[in-house]
Amino acid sequence: MDNKDDETVKMNKTGPFFLSESNCKEIEDAYKLMKRESMWKLKSSRFVEEELYKLGLDMRFEHASHSFIVDVDDEAIKQHFDEDEYLEIYNASGPEVPQLLQEIIEYLAKFINKRSLKEVQKSNKPDERFDDKYDKNTYHDLDYIRFALYALVGEIDDDNFKDQKLEVWFNCHVWNAIVDQSFSVGRVQVLQMPTGKMHKE
Repeated sequence: MDNKDDETVKMNKTGPFFLSESNCKEIEDAYKLMKRESMWKLKSSRFVEEELYKLGLDMRFEHASHSFIVDVDDEAIKQHFDEDEYLEIYNASGPEVPQLLQEIIEYLAKFINKRSLKEVQKSNKPDERFDDKYDKNTYHDLDYIRFALYALVGEIDDDNFKDQKLEVWFNCHVWNAIVDQSFSVGRVQVLQMPTGKMHKE
């Protein structure tokens, strides 16, 4: 490892992640795979994904724009888009969030203020819904919540959120438990989104 790599490692341990040449190449490759007809075209005729890519080119440290995510509260986003474009992005409609069933609300309430895996385990008393009577079509949501809680509290107990980490770590250790596992039982039909589809935070 040369001196330049040593400095990058030191910087990444103490602050925001400095983008290496390979990181920049990965971002460029992801952008080149996008199809313009699948991008978000604003009324100004500018494409959001293209603008995020341009914005990211001027940043030496990892930023949401490198993952083609629009964080509407981010100052760099506010400055890059003009007022009309920003308002169009900000006011874009998102997916409708369904109401939780009462049994899910009651199940989640058991874990309020539980700060360790031990406390979660203590609150998670034996439940016949997860044993012999388990039916994935009936109790999947509850079982999914239980899995996500165990996974995330385990990461917290291991102090894994104290250090700076790249997005790929969060994809494997956090979003996999929260998002990916929700599609694991076949209750939701997963659709292949067009390349270049991005989302707003």
